[in-house]
Amino acid sequence: MSKILWVSNYEPLPAQLAELRSLYGKDVEIVRDATKYKRAEDIILKYRESGATDLYVMAPLSRLHHLCAQGVHPLYSIMVEVPEPSDSDLKKKEAFWKFVGFYRLLKLELRLRPAKEDMLGPEGRGTLILK
Repeated sequence: MSKILWVSNYEPLPAQLAELRSLYGKDVEIVRDATKYKRAEDIILKYRESGATDLYVMAPLSRLHHLCAQGVHPLYSIMVEVPEPSDSDLKKKEAFWKFVGFYRLLKLELRLRPAKEDMLGPEGRGTLILK
């Protein structure tokens, strides 16, 4: 039987549970951990200790980046905003969201530049890349 460590403050949505059952079998075990981990290393330790088959993590992008950099590639849930409540799986702050599916987070790359450099024109811009 497969076991998923679900690191999130939120319970899986019914649509997410259905997708996990489709991917891992109807007897998949979801172990929810609502701990707010401050370091990717702590998530990795918990994941390895749990004996889980797979990992889902809702965390800041920087933490997800560190997981991938250390060879841990969690599931990533794609949600899209929809106009109609009848098409949605979730309502949050007056917006309606539909679960699209799970994807494997293989690599996270952020390309950033200070906002004030937007005012300097192309010759004054610098880019910070986290790989």
